Amino acid sequence: MKIGGHTRLNAPRSEVWETLTNPGKVTALLPGGEVVEEDGETWRARLSAPTSLGASTFDFTFTLLERQSEEYVRVYSHGYGSQNVVDLTAELHLSGDGDETEVRWEGDVRLGGVLASLGQRSLPYVVQGQVERVLHGVEAGRSEVPT
Repeated sequence: MKIGGHTRLNAPRSEVWETLTNPGKVTALLPGGEVVEEDGETWRARLSAPTSLGASTFDFTFTLLERQSEEYVRVYSHGYGSQNVVDLTAELHLSGDGDETEVRWEGDVRLGGVLASLGQRSLPYVVQGQVERVLHGVEAGRSEVPT
């Protein structure tokens, strides 16, 4: 399923870039996020993700596939937990000068397991909400966003 959106942040592009490409910082902005292991462009994390079945724990592997300094990043993630599978490829485009950054994002999400049957209708809203929480967490300069 293809999803996407955009938002304007009151934060310099360099700060947004640093957070979105730093495994520890970006993972701390995800629900219940905790980095388990880092290895260069790849990291493993455990997340407590909200689902239509309540909160579920997922083990994710994230890989930075491509990046152009302070302008573009493409990341792939694969997660599994509670008999569910999530695959996501996301692209984030950053633009702006000074203290404002425009972030345009696109994602391709595939679900397996119970989430595949329950999540198709609500998935765009859930993902949009989580992306907005992460981006506004960057803007606020917080290391954690409440779930």
